Amino acid sequence: MVLPGNQSGGGGGDEASDPLARYAPPVPRVSGPRKPVALRPARLTGDRDYYIYIECREDSVVLYPSQRVFPLAVLTRGGSGNPLAQAVQAMIDRRQATVATGAPPYRPQVCFLVRSDSIRAYHTAYPALDVVNVPKTRHNLDTDEDVLAIVTGR
Repeated sequence: MVLPGNQSGGGGGDEASDPLARYAPPVPRVSGPRKPVALRPARLTGDRDYYIYIECREDSVVLYPSQRVFPLAVLTRGGSGNPLAQAVQAMIDRRQATVATGAPPYRPQVCFLVRSDSIRAYHTAYPALDVVNVPKTRHNLDTDEDVLAIVTGR
């Protein structure tokens, strides 16, 4: 460690007096005035991940944050005529429309929230979203977990 009265910190310092000398070389001293550095404006893009949560229930699925309920019977419609796929795609399109010019787009992801009694709903809803080309993940819920707390991040 270089102390105020010790002049051994400029170069070739003694490792016995500075225990960190072997890990980090001494900083060279620059004489004369320093030039100001031009700063670029910060790009405030923030977190670009966009999670869409779908809670699976025994006889339906719920799309968050709108809490719109889709019965399992309507999820069996194939292709782009599926109302859940249309709703998810509309959410993604609305979010991507808010991207400023030159900013990176959002990265949408669908997260299924599944309890042990709603496996059938999960296996019905998952293939219904094949027409929406986004990553899909599954989060297994305990019986006492609060879905709204997960969706709102609290």
